Formats: sequence, C-alpha cells, structure tokens
Amino acid sequence: MAQDYDVSLKLLFRRSKGLALQRLLGDHVAEWLNVELPRVSNPRVDMLARTQNGALCNLEVQSSNTADMPRRQAEYYLDLHRLFGEHIRQVVLYIGQAPLAMSPHFLTPAMRFQYELIDVRQFDGEALLASGDLGDAMLALLTGVEKERVGNRVWPEIQRMDPSRREDTVTEFLLISGLRSLESWVLERARTLMPLSIDVVLNNKVLGP
Repeated sequence: MAQDYDVSLKLLFRRSKGLALQRLLGDHVAEWLNVELPRVSNPRVDMLARTQNGALCNLEVQSSNTADMPRRQAEYYLDLHRLFGEHIRQVVLYIGQAPLAMSPHFLTPAMRFQYELIDVRQFDGEALLASGDLGDAMLALLTGVEKERVGNRVWPEIQRMDPSRREDTVTEFLLISGLRSLESWVLERARTLMPLSIDVVLNNKVLGP
C-alpha cells in the first residue's frame, strides 16, 4: 500500500499550486519533466520540476524509512547531472507515520553528498488549511491538525465537485488518510457522497484491504 500512497501524493503535487509545493521547491513550477535515468534498471525519478526561476528540483515522496535512501539520492543526483549538466536540488518528503529515521547524508571516505530531507510534520498545518488549495488541506491531515478541522475544510469542496472528479479526489483523500490510520473516518463520510463508488473501492483486491 505504500506505493499507492506515494502515487496519490505525486498526483496531488503535480496538480497543486499550493503552499506545500512552493515550500518544497522554493518557487512555482514552470513544467514537470518525465525522465528515465540512463542505467540498466532504467529507474524513473518520482518528480522532476523546472521552476520559474530556472532551477531543476527532484522531489521524492517517501512513506517509509529506507536505509538506502542517501545512496539512492546520490545516484539520482549524478545521473541527472549527467543528463542536464547542471545542479539539481534533491528533496525527499517523508510522509510516514513512524518517526523519521533516515539520514540526509551519504558519506564515504571519498565522497560527501547531502540532500534535503523534510518530515511532513515540519509543515505548518494551520497555514496549509488556510492556503485555499485543496491539496494543501489534505496534507494538513499528515501534520497533526485535528481531523475534524481538516474534514470541515476538505469535504465541502469535494461535495461541490463534478461527480467525475469527485471520485478520484475521494480516493486520494482515502489513501492519504491511511498514512495516519484514519481510513474509517474518511469512508464514513465518503459513503454519504458516493456510496456505489466506495463499495467498488472496498471490493478492490488492492485498495480494499
């Protein structure tokens, strides 16, 4: 399920023009780039953005502590630098429930590399709620803001959405809520808006559990 959380956050950020993305990247996004790195395994970076000030930023979303993250970020940096010939800002946003336990450094006797490692709990949840961006409001749930206050901001906007968009948004909110074990709280309200669609999600072999 961690991969589902990651994918949901990636989609949210790609659509977002909100406060959280601006803090992570340091500027507004001019364009998102899709890049496969030139290695045998053909890894693909999570999100690569060209900001309006011309800088390149690789944003990774991580929902669990991974011991190999520092080396992975060093490899991404070298591969991207080889492709673009310029500095790439490396940012990892940690969204997991367990305390952050990864290092922002990759150190060997011959190399020192560092990247930006940000726990989502470092964000000002109140500012996210007040930003006017629905994605920011959903992220506020991960910062520790009281769930009912998040719901009071999120659900009225979802209810006003076109039904075709509403289903995707509720599914995203459901997956994000799972990062804090709040799926039942989201499902209870979602059933009143779209009972048939929620039953389909619950019966899905991947999302249901």
